[in-house]
Amino acid sequence: MNYKIIFKIIKVASLATFLFLLFFINIFAATSAPLSNIINKRSNQIFLDSVRIENTTIIDDRTYIELREFVEKSGYSLIYDDKNQLINVYSTTQPPEIQRETVLFPIIVETSEDKSIIVKTYILDKNDNAAEIETNEFTDNDVLYSLLEMTKEDNPIIEKKMHTEIIQIELETDEINTVLSALGETYKYEDEFGFQGELKLKVDSIRTEIASYRNESYDISEKRSYPNLSSNDLSLIPKIITVNGNTLTLSDVQWTESRQDNIDFTDLGSIFTANAIYTGSNIKRVETGFLITADFTGEINRFDWEKTRYILTFKSVSGNRSDDEFQKVKIEEVVDSSKKSISIKHPFPWGKVFGVMGSGILVIIIISIIVALAYLLWEKVIGKNIIIYQVFSDESYGKLTKMRLSKKNDILDMNLLPIKIREKITENKFIIELTNSVRKRYEDKKIFVKLRNQIVEEYIDPNYEMKKYQFKIDFLE
Repeated sequence: MNYKIIFKIIKVASLATFLFLLFFINIFAATSAPLSNIINKRSNQIFLDSVRIENTTIIDDRTYIELREFVEKSGYSLIYDDKNQLINVYSTTQPPEIQRETVLFPIIVETSEDKSIIVKTYILDKNDNAAEIETNEFTDNDVLYSLLEMTKEDNPIIEKKMHTEIIQIELETDEINTVLSALGETYKYEDEFGFQGELKLKVDSIRTEIASYRNESYDISEKRSYPNLSSNDLSLIPKIITVNGNTLTLSDVQWTESRQDNIDFTDLGSIFTANAIYTGSNIKRVETGFLITADFTGEINRFDWEKTRYILTFKSVSGNRSDDEFQKVKIEEVVDSSKKSISIKHPFPWGKVFGVMGSGILVIIIISIIVALAYLLWEKVIGKNIIIYQVFSDESYGKLTKMRLSKKNDILDMNLLPIKIREKITENKFIIELTNSVRKRYEDKKIFVKLRNQIVEEYIDPNYEMKKYQFKIDFLE
């Protein structure tokens, strides 16, 4: 048996149980005191349980709350003497039911430098109720603020960034005015991630390249003169000539005749000049299309179509409330004046906690026993305890599968393997690896391995010193 694995499992189970107990103790400590209303501070605001205290004042780093509001929202009753002085604070048998509204917190709170303006920004889901936004007067650092205005913005921008979009179009010309007209000055951008915006053309980013051609035929002509010919016979001039690699043929000839001077009164006759015209044709490539590429750049925004933004602007009210308007009671003074009544401070219930811890220790022991029994059940009854490796012709080997060798049967029948596993068997040599439990069970005994109609036996040596007990078997082909 591998006791290390068991100990690891028990350790994990114990840690999980301990964390569960910590969570339970935390909940128990938070709810064990008779008073369920807990004064706490979140986002620079005071809450009594989940109900927000509207009017607070900070003096010398101490937070004061309005006594009337405290009583109204906590369910406490007050006792005054004849001089209207508070002498006791006690909890009623059944505090009045307070409507617990969902508390909406601003995501941004901004205060002007002169403390005259506070701006609160709220982002509401479609299921939120805008009526739950706090619009009442409040005090901050002993300054009273009142709502000045509230604006609503549907589908607010929640993310913005700069973006460059590369646009390509095809035109029949690359003339700049035509290109600018086709591209336009702006481009309306929208993508699958919800970003939108209007981008502007960067004129200096425009690039052009030829996109297409067509072949076009054109005529070629060449004039040549052939002087001092004895006659006007066409055979005296060439019918085909080559000009710049192009072959031209004779298409027309104009003859001119001139008389030669007599020599010693001898008539030498006439001489002729042929003015020949040769014609032909060639093919040239003509540009028919241009690919225009340009960059459009600008700011794009992503809108949240499921949300609404509310912006509340509060302005400081001239003058502050005086002590005559309400009694400011320090939280500590409320606690001290409670006498024998219920205290706001929650005494830690050590006795109950120790009782819970004792139960927790018992739970850890029970869980550890269950885990250990489950491991033993798996190791001894259910789990596979034999690893079979297939040995290849080059003496390398690879894992084939796992099987179980039960106590009731000392034959490892490989014919019982699933068909998909048996189809992977290509060799007759195997390495069999035993778990420690099987090894101890068959020490000084024999194990039989069967494949097809052959059975090979192996003696389990009790003096085998290797950590993993392996033996090699070879079935006849």
